[in-house]
Amino acid sequence: MKVFTTSGVYEIKEHRVKIFPSYFEAQVNNSKNFEIRKNDRNYQVGDLLLARRV
Repeated sequence: MKVFTTSGVYEIKEHRVKIFPSYFEAQVNNSKNFEIRKNDRNYQVGDLLLARRV
């Protein structure tokens, strides 16, 4: 996905990850607002993390 800003064009990666149902529900309910992951996919600031229940 490309994002256009006044300072240039940036490429944003989408990372699709699986997450256990209890953690997923906590994120949906806003009682968990972060995710700690091993950087095995070259995550960068500004990337989009798409989590799905397993």
